[in-house]
Amino acid sequence: MQTDTTRRLRAMLFIDVVDSVRLTHDDQQGTIDRWRKLMAAVATEDLPKWRGRRVKLQGDGMLSEFESTVGAIECAIAIRSRVARSEQDVEPFRRVSHRQMRVETPGQALALTTHMAGYNSPGMIESV
Repeated sequence: MQTDTTRRLRAMLFIDVVDSVRLTHDDQQGTIDRWRKLMAAVATEDLPKWRGRRVKLQGDGMLSEFESTVGAIECAIAIRSRVARSEQDVEPFRRVSHRQMRVETPGQALALTTHMAGYNSPGMIESV
């Protein structure tokens, strides 16, 4: 009897929102509505484009899976741009921004750490 031992390499992307507790305390419904709208657009537009799928959306974070590391990184960059565009008219202290976008594959990890005080600050990719 032969067992199928086909393995598939997958990349995981995790996104976490900065100061979500403060944002929801200051404007609970507005923050939740903007986050849900953003994640709906990501799920229907960005993830399929880069061959990804949402695994879990919980509170202020999202976990998604991709067929390749390149797809996960390209999607993370697209999501960062989407968030910046959608939040540009929101007062700076109420903007949804990301503490970290982390891409992981078995045996390697890349962290797309945004480190941004505002949306004009560059993100960076660092190896962890």
